[in-house]
Amino acid sequence: MGIKNLFKQFVSQEALGDQTIDSVVAIFNKAQKARPYEEPHESLASTWMHRRKGMGYNVNDPDMVLNALSETYLHACIRPPLCARGLGLYFLYKENPQIIKKYPKYSTEYNELIGPVFGAQEKGTIDELYKRYNPKMAKNSED
Repeated sequence: MGIKNLFKQFVSQEALGDQTIDSVVAIFNKAQKARPYEEPHESLASTWMHRRKGMGYNVNDPDMVLNALSETYLHACIRPPLCARGLGLYFLYKENPQIIKKYPKYSTEYNELIGPVFGAQEKGTIDELYKRYNPKMAKNSED
């Protein structure tokens, strides 16, 4: 039995799912602690960039910052620190959809977190929801 197969016995897909989410939450918390003056959306974007950097992407590309802000916008409308958990679940879906399929607890949790955001989007109140958690960034986008 090779080391790879032995390792697979000790790490289940569910453990990998939990680890993905927990690592995103830890990176977010570290960003918040290091820069407490930043709003949650900035910390989420920083977390997104950190994860992309770990995957070999060039995070110095200005387009990456725009992508980070864009991909984390909806999660920035979730109350902190749950927004980081939502982002972790999103990464899990993007990177390992088979885990989401095998363990529906992840999609259930994600739907509970993002559901109110989609509801606000449908009602046309997403800007107010975003502003609740990110007032400075919302004000900057109005200028």
